[in-house]
Amino acid sequence: MFDNYRAFLIVLVVLGHFIEPSYTDTVFLTNLKYFIFAFHMPAFIFISGYFALKKMSPWKLVQKLLVPYLVFEIIYYFTYENIIHKETEFDILYPKFSLWFLLAIFCYKLVIHYVVKIPYHLPLAVLGGLAIGFSDMVSNFISIPRIVYFFPFFILGYHFREKDVLGRIKRSRYARMCTAAAVLIIAAFVIFLAADTVHLDVTPKIFYGRYNYEFLGQTALTGISVRMVAYFVGAALTLAFLFVMPKGETKYSGVGRDTMSVYLFHGLVYNCLKDMTTLLDDVTTAGNFIVLFLGVLATVYIFSRKPFVEFTARISSLDPSMVLRRDTSA
Repeated sequence: MFDNYRAFLIVLVVLGHFIEPSYTDTVFLTNLKYFIFAFHMPAFIFISGYFALKKMSPWKLVQKLLVPYLVFEIIYYFTYENIIHKETEFDILYPKFSLWFLLAIFCYKLVIHYVVKIPYHLPLAVLGGLAIGFSDMVSNFISIPRIVYFFPFFILGYHFREKDVLGRIKRSRYARMCTAAAVLIIAAFVIFLAADTVHLDVTPKIFYGRYNYEFLGQTALTGISVRMVAYFVGAALTLAFLFVMPKGETKYSGVGRDTMSVYLFHGLVYNCLKDMTTLLDDVTTAGNFIVLFLGVLATVYIFSRKPFVEFTARISSLDPSMVLRRDTSA
């Protein structure tokens, strides 16, 4: 089930980025942007929390997450400077493109086993996500606002695994009722996007977690209210799609097992297409969108193949202590 869910989510991640240059051109693309960003990162982070029950040593977390982060920061910097010719700086404290996710998961896994011992830690995490909206951190320094904003979803996933919530529901007489409710939730959100026009005047960046209330043009009360709605929608859709995902092995389950390579590599393609071509600038017809969507599927397929998966796995298995031992021996 989770492999199928991750495969679905990684397609949404790539699609969400590929429509970025043109999503304001049509109502369909704007609504698609809303649909994707309302839950795709909350769901990914929820799943990461779900599988964080086993405690990992800080050194192992550095190896699995920070080393790949550093390697891909270098790769992105090289791509920006030498291929795209986009002026940038090499600064590991300011994550490029979507690499903030690695920092976020590192921080979450580092502290989760201590945080869950604090009384009312989930409500406190939500309050932290609301409070960070008042921050004046408009830069992307360590992606602190995003890390704080998305933390409740990681905690939620952790407790779902710890308390075996899914298992209990599946074994209960309410299993079918929950699946029916999940379908209704998804349908209700799609109908809302199709029927409502007010949300079209509100930027989908309300779901990013990166921007403060002032940047979004919101008052304190409006910002908190909108962010609370974003939390509710993100959690509801994350759980709803969890209940409707195919349970067994599918043809795309393998993609779901190798989402990290797709996540890390697809940004290179996106940035090259965005800055070196106009292919992503005009997606105003059904035909254009179909071509773009096929390109998204091709991107996901290619970067989930063996060479890219193995490269990512090797990077994640590098032992940084080897460098330190060499320096010491020198």
